[in-house]
Amino acid sequence: MDKLPEEIITIILDYVITNNKYCTSEEIYNKKRDLALCYLLFRSRKLELDKYNKINKYIIKYYIYQRDYDNYVKYNKKNNRPIRDKCPLLIDLFNTENILPCIYSSKTKFCEKVFFEDIKKIIELIPNSIHSTFGQMRCRTRVTPLYAAISNECVPVYMIEYLLKNGASKNLNVYVNGEEFNILDDYYFCNHLDLHYNLTDSYKCHRYINIKQLIQKYK
Repeated sequence: MDKLPEEIITIILDYVITNNKYCTSEEIYNKKRDLALCYLLFRSRKLELDKYNKINKYIIKYYIYQRDYDNYVKYNKKNNRPIRDKCPLLIDLFNTENILPCIYSSKTKFCEKVFFEDIKKIIELIPNSIHSTFGQMRCRTRVTPLYAAISNECVPVYMIEYLLKNGASKNLNVYVNGEEFNILDDYYFCNHLDLHYNLTDSYKCHRYINIKQLIQKYK
């Protein structure tokens, strides 16, 4: 088998390897399985196999929204509806230790060093995950990783800047009771007592000012 011409091997692999379009759990599992089999048979696609092993690891690690996302994709496929949303791993990560109501996360402790490495790797492996709008908060839907990060005071500003550098500024909106709002306006509204009454020495105020400047920079 390993003496087959490379052109034939490529044709075989392109035919048998499962397509991954939406990063659902099933797609990633099947892709990983097929790549592992092809590697055993042809010693080919090792880098691609490593990539999908890593994606699978992150889907297992940040799982809180994944089942709902899998069902969303499955339902929309079955009913011939457009699938506009993206893999929600980053939303799960940025929700960690957020004290706001109706927020869910797989982890209970925000481990800054570990999480930043995960953020960089997830964006590298699944670039469009940064545009996911699968998150929810109380009275809020279509929450992005950027807004999840802004809303969580455990998230350092440099992580928010990393999101903006990688294109998160393309969507600066959130839906509040079904109505579209700018994420900074909504954040200010939710924290106006701290941000409006001249508490310039507070961490929250400094953080808000820095985030506002960064959004203007990368807009």
